[in-house]
Amino acid sequence: MRRCVFVLCASALLGNTIGCNSAPDGMPVLYPCKVTILDGGDPAGAEIIVALQSDPPTANAVIFGQTDPSGIAEINTRFKNFEGAGAPEGTYKITLKKGIDVPHTKTADERKRMSPPEQNAYEAERDAARAKIQNIVPESLGSVDTSELVIEVTREGGECTVDLADQR
Repeated sequence: MRRCVFVLCASALLGNTIGCNSAPDGMPVLYPCKVTILDGGDPAGAEIIVALQSDPPTANAVIFGQTDPSGIAEINTRFKNFEGAGAPEGTYKITLKKGIDVPHTKTADERKRMSPPEQNAYEAERDAARAKIQNIVPESLGSVDTSELVIEVTREGGECTVDLADQR
């Protein structure tokens, strides 16, 4: 409620009118949470997807983050159609996955005008480029069944640093 009041007051000061979305019924209380991913002591970089999974799973909630260029993932929780910063109190297994994508070399309009064989050739080119990108995340960290990484989120929050070099 405090956040909504601040947003409304700030928007009034700025002359803007915006609504504030309140959390849905059943939304767990969220606490600040971040995971830092290093590789040999250096930031592992952007686009590593971080997921937190409790046992049993938090009902209707997806807890996740994505690293920025400094290797830090601020964790968010999506509950029903609402997303909030932080994670509910609890103990979580951490899984990691490197987001591997290749920028398009054609505009959306150019791709729409391609024939099916041209589209297939274009996607094959992108697949080949993706295959050349090194996935620095060990495969064992990609599954809740094999990852041994754990984070504890308390009312004070949660923070964890993972060095991928130690996981290989």
